[in-house]
Amino acid sequence: MAIIVNLDVMLAKIMKSIDILDNRITSDCK
Repeated sequence: MAIIVNLDVMLAKIMKSIDILDNRITSDCK
């Protein structure tokens, strides 16, 4: 169970990082 939760947290962090990168890229383009 702990492993599954850990993967969930990792996935959330990755998604957040991608969102931040996405926002930076879009703001650079504007």
